[in-house]
Amino acid sequence: MFQRFIFACLVAIVLSAPSSRAQGGASWQRQSPLPYPPQLNPQSIAFSGSRGFLVGANTGLLETTDGGITWHERVLTGPLLNEGGYRRVVFADALHGWLVGQKVSWTNACFRTVDGGVTWTQMSSISNSDWSQLDFVTPTHGWAGAPGILQVTNDGGATWTTQNYGSNVRIDAMDFVDGNVGVLSTAGTLRRTQNGGQTWTVVHGHESFAIEWVNATTVLASTHSFGGPDFARSTDAGLTWQTIDLPGVDLQNPVRVDATTVIAGTPDADLYRSTDAGATWQQVWSSGLAANMNGGKFTSATDGFVLVAGNVILRTLDAGLTWFHASNGFAMEFEDEKMFDARRGLVCGGGGTILRTEDAGRTWIPTRPGWTLSGGSPLIDLSLVAPSFAFASGDHGTLVKTLDAGLTWQAVAAPTGYPNGGTGNYSACSFVSPTEGWMAGQYLEITHTTDGGATWNQQFVGGSSADGVYDMDFVDAQNGWIVGTFGGVLRTVDGGSTWVFFAFPGNGPDARAVDFANTLVGWAASIHGWIARTTNGGVTWTQQSIPGVGFGTHLESIQVISPTECWAASVSGGRVFHTTNGGSSWTELVTPFHDDYDGYTGIAVTPNGDVWVAGSGGVISHYGSVPSAVSDTCVGDGSGASCPCGNASPVGAGQGCANSLGFGARLAATGTPRILSDTLVLSGTNMPDSSALYFQGTQALSFGVGAVFGDGLRCTGGSVIRLATVSNTGGGSQYPTASSPSIHQRGLVATPGLRVYQVWYRNAAPFCTPSTFNLTNGLAVSWSL
Repeated sequence: MFQRFIFACLVAIVLSAPSSRAQGGASWQRQSPLPYPPQLNPQSIAFSGSRGFLVGANTGLLETTDGGITWHERVLTGPLLNEGGYRRVVFADALHGWLVGQKVSWTNACFRTVDGGVTWTQMSSISNSDWSQLDFVTPTHGWAGAPGILQVTNDGGATWTTQNYGSNVRIDAMDFVDGNVGVLSTAGTLRRTQNGGQTWTVVHGHESFAIEWVNATTVLASTHSFGGPDFARSTDAGLTWQTIDLPGVDLQNPVRVDATTVIAGTPDADLYRSTDAGATWQQVWSSGLAANMNGGKFTSATDGFVLVAGNVILRTLDAGLTWFHASNGFAMEFEDEKMFDARRGLVCGGGGTILRTEDAGRTWIPTRPGWTLSGGSPLIDLSLVAPSFAFASGDHGTLVKTLDAGLTWQAVAAPTGYPNGGTGNYSACSFVSPTEGWMAGQYLEITHTTDGGATWNQQFVGGSSADGVYDMDFVDAQNGWIVGTFGGVLRTVDGGSTWVFFAFPGNGPDARAVDFANTLVGWAASIHGWIARTTNGGVTWTQQSIPGVGFGTHLESIQVISPTECWAASVSGGRVFHTTNGGSSWTELVTPFHDDYDGYTGIAVTPNGDVWVAGSGGVISHYGSVPSAVSDTCVGDGSGASCPCGNASPVGAGQGCANSLGFGARLAATGTPRILSDTLVLSGTNMPDSSALYFQGTQALSFGVGAVFGDGLRCTGGSVIRLATVSNTGGGSQYPTASSPSIHQRGLVATPGLRVYQVWYRNAAPFCTPSTFNLTNGLAVSWSL
């Protein structure tokens, strides 16, 4: 299937690399969702310097020690994982912090720290309740709220006493501006105190689930009434309130940046920013996620986080003007995964979402964020045609395609007429070019397009709504196979004009996956460990046995590499299997992630032997070497675009097209591409002693293939920035120098992501074309925090 197109574009790699077997020194890494575990619904975040803590529903406590770049589970003495989870964490200063949660049996999940979170002590004196609200105004003075109870401490949480807040119902939100004045929400009202909680007065007739003081007189609340959500603002310290009406926008969960700047979210996780303490707002982030923004925290005047349901963390480094994903992936169900090459790939799944990577999975970011926590139409199957085309099909007529490797997507109209009427479930697709492909699904309906999905021709309808397709594969424009709810395979040798059924041997099951190496050899797999191979195009099949695989191991995804090599992944227990001898024997590539959340419904293997699996709970795992932050792209050895006059450099040298010196120039890098601690240095070698322009682009030109430019190949595209022009000495140069701005400063790299670098150098000696310049190879760099 798509692997053959990868081979066509990476001929040199395939010829020089071994078979796609597990590499020596390779290991498994979990790439999504991060932070983990997937059921985390982040609700509260707090920091003590670079150490921070994150809590959410149904989980324990996550900790960072590097300012929020990476997170790990933190185990406390006492309750860790309970029915409702920890709910709120706050710090009053660099040393004093508190954590509250829901009760477990006869104890509570409430802790305090006096050393910045290094150690935590259970607060045994606080009442045993389901605590969800917490606020401290000094290291000693704070409040905690639970259903029907408000308690205060004056000794940093060592002891607690109960206060009467004028109600016996739940406390939904609470925030104090100092030791005297505060606002809390109960069912149907906002209440205010001016004496530290001794007495309370109703000041507003709507309840709120988030309250935030911006300064000593201005307080904001995302309020709710029977008419729906609204947003309230007070400029007299909570005495009177006005509704802030932003047409078509439901603001919620305000987060303070400074005395005049505040961020608020929406139920679609869009972000708005105000610079006048909440009077007016401008949108600064559009996510497309149908999920609540759950609040956040600023750790400085510029560095801040917001939390979004579904394991999403967004971060800003410029006081909320721009935002980027600080988390990796989503906590949702993935259905399929495909890779264009060793760096670029896609996963699809719940709610119509597609994630994209362009750095071998170091980052997976939403490229089509259409998901919703409450459901939606999932995308079930992906078909890729290198270097840049992909098609995805799913339930309820959800069809999309991309022409730029997943950067942008366009909807495709579903076929009309019997039996699906444009809204059917299309669970399988296979394209052999950007224009020609097939799609199949419910009713055993098979449709064909020759114009990229603009029009469809129904080729086959074979049953009722209970009949359907699980998978399909075309190796060329004539030969294709389909498996589904019919205990065998449908085969065509004429592009789908006719389909012939061949049964699996014995009582073969309804196969869930099918993939062919060529017109004759392929595999099919199914539930209960069933897997079979054909060597005559699917006419007959031979069942194979995988050691240790039985009734409970369901094989729902396979990838065939060659007539003798196949990979299979299980939705049961997160297991991966591999054969290199046509299935005579199979080995298990044991994963370390055998837990309730790892069930693999998609597998992708690239020619260099890297393996990716994706599935339940938003899990994406990778087997191979840890993806490098720096890699070559668009080298001048013939593996991409051809050099202009046959002046290719040696295969594997990683150079640009050859110059008048007889070899290609090489661009390499040392140091680390991190925005917060940039030590990256670019070094060009094998160049004449002439001028050299170092420049940066936001993408690889022609998806890493490059285009002829002068005596070489231009590899860098998108928005281009000139870093510096320097003089080569002894055939080389570098950027930056001791007196130059760093690369991320000069290149305006403010958010993590891919940048591509190259050197354009003068080569005046007559050599190749009339042009007097050439270029190095391209260098793809994945910037992180």
